[in-house]
Amino acid sequence: MVSVKYYKLRLILGGLYIALIIIMSLIPGSYSPAAGFDPSRHDVLSHFTAYFIMMIWYARIYSAKYYPRLAVIFILLGIGLECMQGILGTREFQIIDMMFNSIGVLSAWLFARFRFAPTISQ
Repeated sequence: MVSVKYYKLRLILGGLYIALIIIMSLIPGSYSPAAGFDPSRHDVLSHFTAYFIMMIWYARIYSAKYYPRLAVIFILLGIGLECMQGILGTREFQIIDMMFNSIGVLSAWLFARFRFAPTISQ
């Protein structure tokens, strides 16, 4: 088993990052139901980036065998938060946000799989 330097600190910081994503997803936004969907003001890049960073962070802590579990957890988190936005009415429920959250997670998984994979030398 490979030891991760500052394991507990990394877990705490990762947990704080997830808490930040949850808080930022559920606090009231500038959404106006009358305005509807306007692609010019819709920031899908922030969804992609937030979930990409989250997956990369945990990919640096855990080995590749845990990537599928992490990806499922983070994708379900994005879907759950988006549903909560619709239920609470503080923000707009949008499928495109869920898509970009998931694309961020999956992109980070692929990046981590090839970038952080241990090299085998004989």
